[in-house]
Amino acid sequence: AVQEVAVVAQPHPKWGERAMAFVILRADAAKRWAGRYAGFEADLKKHARTGLPGFACPEWVQVVEELPVCAIICIFSRSTY
Repeated sequence: AVQEVAVVAQPHPKWGERAMAFVILRADAAKRWAGRYAGFEADLKKHARTGLPGFACPEWVQVVEELPVCAIICIFSRSTY
């Protein structure tokens, strides 16, 4: 369901920082999950827990239309969502 993803550290009151994933969905998945992103976010977190240690799993997931990239496809780190 995921076309692209960028994971960044976000401040967390208890742990200092936690992962936040910004996700672009494939076209077919975007249609399937339209208006129900909370369900997709829960599924993505559950899937991440099967292969990643707990500290590396995203605390937050946000579905976006595009990621802020530069000409060589690097993520602009100072972008705001």
